[in-house]
Amino acid sequence: MTPWYLFEFPNDAERVRKLYKKASEAIEQEDNFISEENYYAESEKLPKSVSLMPYEIAIEDFGINYNAFKYNLLSMTIIQLYSLWDQQREKYNGDTFIHKDNSEKLEELRLLQNALKHGKGTSEKKLRKLYPKYFCKNEINESIIYLQLNFDESDLDDFTDEIISIWKNELKRLGY
Repeated sequence: MTPWYLFEFPNDAERVRKLYKKASEAIEQEDNFISEENYYAESEKLPKSVSLMPYEIAIEDFGINYNAFKYNLLSMTIIQLYSLWDQQREKYNGDTFIHKDNSEKLEELRLLQNALKHGKGTSEKKLRKLYPKYFCKNEINESIIYLQLNFDESDLDDFTDEIISIWKNELKRLGY
């Protein structure tokens, strides 16, 4: 008998993607709101005794870096997506089921999420060798601990699509 949760596995991966997209859109809206016009309009509400610095300096020195915010959100989502896949695989654990290393895309996801979580090390070296697209040509900004990797929403979409495809194929193999 096929476990009921197998039918939910593709939906779970899709939910992770949708949650990321909603959060990302909210960040975009907030970033668009923080404009020079809004900055000065909001500053009129402050007491006259407060001196206001020019918009460019305020944003550069004290503003939220929305690009970093989105990068970190996408990083956390990629880590969560792999964690979800790993938990699903462990829960299902069918004897004839594909193991994590049988999918090149999921191996790429595993290496990427490990590099994001742990920084430089074994996974980072393997990721660099197998998937150099994630690394900057100019690595001046990379510290010993922190890696700045190049990935975007299309990578998240590819990984999510792969997980959904694997579970749908497994359901098809079982006759559903």
